[in-house]
Amino acid sequence: MIGATVATVALGVLAAVIAACLYNLSVVVQAKEVRTIPVEHSMQASLLGRLLRRPRWVAAISLSALAVLIQGGALMLAPLTVVGPADAVGLVVLLVVGAHYLQEPVGGREWSAVFGIGVGVVVLALAAPERSTDNASGTALLIPLVVLGLIALVPFVMARTQRGIPPVVMVVGAGLAFAWSAFGVKLISDHISTGGWAAAVLWAIPTFALGATGTVSEMSAFQRLPATRVAPVIFVIELVVPVGLAVFIGGEAWNGGADQIVLLSLALALVVGCASVLASSKKVAGMMSAEAEAEAAQAGGSRVPAPANARTSDAAEGADLGEVSGTSSVAIAERSAESSSERESATSARPKRW
Repeated sequence: MIGATVATVALGVLAAVIAACLYNLSVVVQAKEVRTIPVEHSMQASLLGRLLRRPRWVAAISLSALAVLIQGGALMLAPLTVVGPADAVGLVVLLVVGAHYLQEPVGGREWSAVFGIGVGVVVLALAAPERSTDNASGTALLIPLVVLGLIALVPFVMARTQRGIPPVVMVVGAGLAFAWSAFGVKLISDHISTGGWAAAVLWAIPTFALGATGTVSEMSAFQRLPATRVAPVIFVIELVVPVGLAVFIGGEAWNGGADQIVLLSLALALVVGCASVLASSKKVAGMMSAEAEAEAAQAGGSRVPAPANARTSDAAEGADLGEVSGTSSVAIAERSAESSSERESATSARPKRW
């Protein structure tokens, strides 16, 4: 690697892994807290307001803020091409914790994914381009970021202009918002490392704003879909998009020849694929779901009811990304009312609606 020692990059990767572990543990707490809030607050400022009144959620979001600071330090040591994919290692922590929590052994498919992530990150660290603070400037930098930011805000626009929002829009919006924030952290780190504190503060404003909007979109998606549908999509988007931005407008062009491009592409694909396998694992995504608590309680010999607004496991598995949970809730309420009516009146001939 030209102009950078392996030791420096390794230290940057270590910092990125620590940040990823803190962030993933934070998301577990955030997801569990948001599932206790009625879904009518989805994509509303009231959702964030209610969460801010919950000490556990505030503690979790503070842990996320610490993770961002550590990741910023990692970006001062290693290129985003390495730091971004290294976040996948944080999923291993959730895998281990989830296996213990659900009292289920880690399978061979999951261990293979862990191994693949490790290999991919090592290859990226050895083959990645030199860390650079020479970002694009002017419209070449602003136009892609403005377009990306506007797309990330689509869920909020839809929330104001129409009644129902497909959950997939929330998921994609959250992923793009987090991707913008990840690249924003790189820009902030670059300016700090070159003494441009004023520019760093200016970039911190949209970075924080997009991070907040991404959090609202992600929490809203967790209210409507099982974590196994939400986590993999968001993770892949926020891993791939920042690396793409770093290559094209972040000064980390893969210009080491065809061999480097092929090697980096294969390593990145390996990390993304294996991370998707882990993120969709019941032991990893289950740590962010309401159903995991009930399963863990059953394994310990007791039953804990899921939150009132959480879907059952069967409904969650059968749900499509385009479904809106309000319809199911109405149908369930209707069936419950009719069943109660039939019990009260033995002479009623009205059939149940199923």
